[in-house]
Amino acid sequence: MAEVIPSQYSEGFCCSCKMAVNIQRQMNDCQGQTRFRHVIHGRNAFLNEDIETLISRMVDNIDSDDEMIANDTGRSSSGTYKRQIRGGQSCESTNRPAGNIDEEYRLHESSHCLQFSDLWYNVNKLESTSYHHSLTISIYEKYTMDNIIPLYRKIISNVKLSNNNKNYENDESTVQANYVALTFGDDQYYSLDINSDRLLIPEKVPLIVKHLYPQSTDDPKKYLILNANNISTKGDECNKAGVSYEAFFKQSNRCGVKRSSCLNNQPSHLWKHDMDAIESGIPGSYFLENFVTFPQNSKVMEKINGTETLNLHYEMDYTSELLIHKETNYNSVLTTSNYIRYTL
Repeated sequence: MAEVIPSQYSEGFCCSCKMAVNIQRQMNDCQGQTRFRHVIHGRNAFLNEDIETLISRMVDNIDSDDEMIANDTGRSSSGTYKRQIRGGQSCESTNRPAGNIDEEYRLHESSHCLQFSDLWYNVNKLESTSYHHSLTISIYEKYTMDNIIPLYRKIISNVKLSNNNKNYENDESTVQANYVALTFGDDQYYSLDINSDRLLIPEKVPLIVKHLYPQSTDDPKKYLILNANNISTKGDECNKAGVSYEAFFKQSNRCGVKRSSCLNNQPSHLWKHDMDAIESGIPGSYFLENFVTFPQNSKVMEKINGTETLNLHYEMDYTSELLIHKETNYNSVLTTSNYIRYTL
């Protein structure tokens, strides 16, 4: 029988109406008390006393009837309702829930669990930029002796040269062509930092739930650009893309903050932010289309030599040179007419 290995961190936690219960639970769960420093007010009044000792004393001295409450915005004839901050459950109700509850303090508790979305994003690191420029050449030689009806013989046709394919020689070795790159413009033309920016690409979701995730559509313009400092690769930091069980379970004052705390700045939030910006007619902050210009006649994403490549349009000045050598043994009287015609 295979050994069952428990998860290192729970999927969630419960919040009680009792402050002492919530604090004691989190100190035990987080294997330390440092995450509760913010619940001590007026720390400067106790400079000679260790903060951990203060927290322990506070927990020991809290009356079991004290409640961790927040004032509800609604009022009734009976006055202000008292509710647990994160769960929102009433801390005044004396109604006992159905079922047998051994511990009195578990009455009216709320449970808070983290569940992952069906939509996941691949995080891609950008590498150094490179450029691609190409041209196609054809060479025809004039072979008639008159200028009335000029005729041309094809020497080479539709030869493609580029900065990645710079040299050409025909089978007869009568034509050589060389592509020479002279200048390349600003390497920082695009508003992307290859050292700190990350490209987030959505994965496909099951067809049965695709209608729930419009951001899963394979549209490169809607890929997300996010700074690496705003991504938690281990899932142990709150309010960063990639929050996982550890961050959610160990978040500071987890029962003393509003519901969904620790879960901000996720890819779904960033996608909605820029979609709202589009509807409002203002620039967004995260879509790839806010940073670059896309090519018109080529794929935005393609695999080149085994590497996923992001193709973008470059509009700055670029200078190249084409050198063509043509051997000619055509003996005739030279005229002002061109014997070689180049078309680019």
